[in-house]
Amino acid sequence: MKVESLRVVIDSNIWINAALSPEGAPAKLARRVLEYGVAVFSPATFAELETRLWNPSSTAT
Repeated sequence: MKVESLRVVIDSNIWINAALSPEGAPAKLARRVLEYGVAVFSPATFAELETRLWNPSSTAT
């Protein structure tokens, strides 16, 4: 059951680590947030995730 009033902001590094390690603690946290609440992103945070997760070659040095 989602509690719509529960809004959670998670650092972008947690989302990135959750994507890289689906069984790790960051992934468990992300799943909990998505199951019981609503993840809240600022435009800057979403842009960082978009750059790092969907276009990782753009951050390579």
